[in-house]
Amino acid sequence: MKELAHKKIFLIVILIIIYLFIHLGYLSMGYNLFSSISAQTGLEFFYRINGATLFLPFYLLLGFLLNNILATDYYKNKYSSFQHFIVERTKYKPRIKEEIKRILIVSFIVRLLIHLITFFIIHINFTKISLVMTKDPTYYINAVFAYSSNSVISFIFYIIYSTIGFCILSLFLYSLIPFIKNLYIYRISGILLSIIGTMIPALIGNLYISYLGKLGLIGNIITNLFYSGGLISPGVDAFTGVTNGIEMHVMFFLNCLGYLFITCILIKYRYKRERKNG
Repeated sequence: MKELAHKKIFLIVILIIIYLFIHLGYLSMGYNLFSSISAQTGLEFFYRINGATLFLPFYLLLGFLLNNILATDYYKNKYSSFQHFIVERTKYKPRIKEEIKRILIVSFIVRLLIHLITFFIIHINFTKISLVMTKDPTYYINAVFAYSSNSVISFIFYIIYSTIGFCILSLFLYSLIPFIKNLYIYRISGILLSIIGTMIPALIGNLYISYLGKLGLIGNIITNLFYSGGLISPGVDAFTGVTNGIEMHVMFFLNCLGYLFITCILIKYRYKRERKNG
């Protein structure tokens, strides 16, 4: 009961923080964004709030939530005195499978709810979000038209992809449980992943450009393979060298495969090690 009460308080605090961050975003980018109102202004504001490099506070909040909704509970179980009792009752393989399933389901629901809450907070309190079937004849790749020349289709893809990406990163952080021995470090590991997963690809991209002159498609694949922003807010940040929606879709799935590959290796290693050590 006490744990449930803490969860409820935690969720209420997160809701308040989401509202405050959206308000902060409105104040910080409002003058430039709302100086010329168009049909896409509200939608563009929604994307900017979610952007990894466009509005850092909200991005870091999402990073914090990656493993603090459920994975931290499994971390506590892993290093608690009841661990042996839990393993005796459920065995390793079924327990890990059950934990993975719950991580994916809860992460999916949480990210989808954050999208809905963010959407309606902006729409009701700040600026109307118009989901009209707007098409860009020039089809310049940006947040509003990241995955399609149709803004509504692109928006649907963004919601689906960012929700899937959130699940994958949550699972990746779950796979790190055996390697992080301090609870407080684990609690902030999502934030660290968000920062490191943005800085390192940027560094690699700059080095790539320094030696080869331009990034191009291959350079984008290399630099974005483990770009955390490409999963938390896919398509919102500009991709140098990406010229069409198909490449954007490909980039997202490569990003997914990069993290899933490492996650599978780490989970398999954990299973073998725990089984061996009993």
